[in-house]
Amino acid sequence: FKRSAIVEIFARSTPSKSEAATLKKRSVASTPVKVTCPNKYAYDQTLPYYLACATEAVCETGTLDKNINYCKLEGSALCPSGYTLKSTTSRCEAPPSCTAPGAYSSTLDICTAQASYDCPAGYTYLSGVCYRLPDCPNGTYNKSTKSCYEGFNTCTLGDYPCYTYKGERLCSPYACVDSANPTVTDTVQSDLTSPEDDGTVDEEGNCEGQFYVLSGTAGECRTSGTQTLFKNCCNTSNAMNPMFCDISNEGAVAQKVAQDMCHYVGTYCSEEWALIGCVQSKKVYCCFNSKLARIINEQGRAQLQSFQPDVWGTPENPVCRGFTPEEFQMLDFSKIDLTEFFEDIKSNIPLSEDVKQGAEQKIYDYYQNVQ
Repeated sequence: FKRSAIVEIFARSTPSKSEAATLKKRSVASTPVKVTCPNKYAYDQTLPYYLACATEAVCETGTLDKNINYCKLEGSALCPSGYTLKSTTSRCEAPPSCTAPGAYSSTLDICTAQASYDCPAGYTYLSGVCYRLPDCPNGTYNKSTKSCYEGFNTCTLGDYPCYTYKGERLCSPYACVDSANPTVTDTVQSDLTSPEDDGTVDEEGNCEGQFYVLSGTAGECRTSGTQTLFKNCCNTSNAMNPMFCDISNEGAVAQKVAQDMCHYVGTYCSEEWALIGCVQSKKVYCCFNSKLARIINEQGRAQLQSFQPDVWGTPENPVCRGFTPEEFQMLDFSKIDLTEFFEDIKSNIPLSEDVKQGAEQKIYDYYQNVQ
């Protein structure tokens, strides 16, 4: 409130001009006028004599700000329960309610919820992508060097031969062993039987046997050992050399492995010597006609109970068959990640994100129509 707004009570009525003149003449010779103020009022000598009594102004609601002479009331007190006053907009605001299990994000100004990701067996989810360490044709993968490590293939102590024993490269401690005429104590042969296109057909050419979709074939290749003159026939550089490897079988497997068209099943010992142990091992794969067929088999089998618990069988008896029509109809292609397939396409032909998504949708639609 301004000074003019202060409530004042005069000690007496305002004098007329004649009375004021008389008072002026009397004041020259008389003593000062005694002023008496009403209850709760006090004399203020800074005011004119006819405004001598004053009291502090009060606000009916809020508090008095003497700097601006106004009564103030905090705006937040006027907001409904659960709301707060936002000074920048002069509005009462409250965060929105979100459907469980989501929560409101003030940064994004939307409700957000944590997504769940279903990665294939053997993969680990990280930042929107499923990862796993790569398979090695021979040896183990070394993350520090980003390459496959097989170990030392030569012996430094004399002329002892180097052998693979229980997955490790060792030199024979027995000088009496005749590597040219060893005693073979155990030889295991793998059962590589796979479905073939040799079923019977009716008069109209329709298949009368079991029909499989995206079927594969079992294949094997020998790692470094006595039968290969210690050359690894699972590597394409050696597999095509007839001096060490079987070109028609091992060469074909090695080439498909290099093209990511095969799934590694495991390794078994195909020849074992007395006192030495395993001197020759074989790696077993399920190979397919395309990388896409391999991806669908790897991720699709995990969805079906009929492939459990040994999804790919064992190295001695691999399961490389495809899907029966009934099994194929049960696949959920929305859960099959084709990122690996599209990365190969992008490396050869630059694709925009829109083109990639469109192509991926067409592949999903195609397999849905097949179902």
